[in-house]
Amino acid sequence: MVAHENIGTNEWLAKAERSSLAHVHNACLVNGTKVSVLYAIELMSESYKRILMHESEEELVLPTVISIESMEGITE
Repeated sequence: MVAHENIGTNEWLAKAERSSLAHVHNACLVNGTKVSVLYAIELMSESYKRILMHESEEELVLPTVISIESMEGITE
């Protein structure tokens, strides 16, 4: 799903703007792998839960958010 209209205005989004928005769903890196924001949150939550529940020595899995500028050079 990609927005075509800039909400709150009567302006249509340019093709480049729509393309940038379409890539936002895969805007995180976890252990060097590009993943969706929701999946990154799930991985982080599960990691935190394992650490708390099992008193694990593992490090907390933290996603890195990719900026729009950085994503321009990444292909799907």
